[in-house]
Amino acid sequence: MVKEYTEIKIIKNNKKNSSSTFSAFVDQVLITVICLVKDIQMKCLRINLILLALNRYVQRHNYLSWLTLND
Repeated sequence: MVKEYTEIKIIKNNKKNSSSTFSAFVDQVLITVICLVKDIQMKCLRINLILLALNRYVQRHNYLSWLTLND
């Protein structure tokens, strides 16, 4: 996403051949925000996967203990 965005901006800037410092600053801010959002999404995904794995482990452990109790 970030790479695509930067590539599009580079093409647009090359066509115009004049990019103001303000638009360059705005582009930089947008890219930074996109990177931060992606980073947060990846961290959330990692945490969710860890929680899911823990949940599965607990469920399996509870099921096994339930089996052994009923023997």
